[in-house]
Amino acid sequence: MKKVKIKKSELEVSQICFGGEQLGGYGWGDYSLDETVKTAELAIDRGVNFFDTADCYGRGQSEENIGILIKNRRENIIVGTKFGVRADSNKKVFYDNSLDYLDEALDNSLARMGTDYIDLYQMHYWDGTTNVDSIFERLESHVKSGKVRYYGVTNFDISAYLHYPNLVSFSNEYSLVNRASEIEIENLREHLTFFAYGALGQGILTGKYDSTSTFLNSDRRKNPKYVNFHGAKLKSNLSIIDKLNCLVNQYENVNLSQLAISWILQKYKDSVVICGMKNNSQLLSNIAAVNVTIPKTDLLLLNEINSN
Repeated sequence: MKKVKIKKSELEVSQICFGGEQLGGYGWGDYSLDETVKTAELAIDRGVNFFDTADCYGRGQSEENIGILIKNRRENIIVGTKFGVRADSNKKVFYDNSLDYLDEALDNSLARMGTDYIDLYQMHYWDGTTNVDSIFERLESHVKSGKVRYYGVTNFDISAYLHYPNLVSFSNEYSLVNRASEIEIENLREHLTFFAYGALGQGILTGKYDSTSTFLNSDRRKNPKYVNFHGAKLKSNLSIIDKLNCLVNQYENVNLSQLAISWILQKYKDSVVICGMKNNSQLLSNIAAVNVTIPKTDLLLLNEINSN
């Protein structure tokens, strides 16, 4: 497994990161959590040393499962988790970066994972009210205390805050069907390491879905807010997939998912792709993408695909 060094840090991580949402146990349809945990074990055996999760995934269950995975091999695994997404008594989601809650969330994550430190602690979303400098100053204090090694952000334009010494990463949704953050990525990636999530468009870029596909009530993708599978966006996505299939059919032993992942890794050579994986087949396909080489002519063709 190829690795990259996270900028401004001592962290060297696998270019394929194991995304922890499915380790939370719900929201992605009918699947076996036990099988997903075994897949995470296999990922470690195959060289994946980077796991990304959040305290809200499965309401802490993902962190608990990662805690089991890292037990007795903590020094070999890089763990990133996130804070800032909460739910009230009516299960309505809201964002909270208040300093008291930040401290509480950090301690809870440490306890759930059974570790004394988090390698990469990330602000999941900004709540729009808490002073951002105060958030980073508090995170710097947690670096000094040893609870956090480094920190990063997801879903937030960090360009005005690059001076913080232990701020090392940023993460946005990015894929061949969602290139809305491309300018931001280009502006920031020389300073911080970029983590792409949603690289397969929540699964649309596997090629398994079409206009007739339906989802179980237990699968979040049934909700129209997951636009990749609904309405005009789905129609646009399927047009893109038709073009990708014409290209990938020219390759030997390369599938659509691998093409989509490899495109990101070649476009941003020092980046990391976070992949959610339910089973061994998905894992083996995704980690093989790091060895797929896309010729320059095909990269140009892929880069011409325009999607927002």
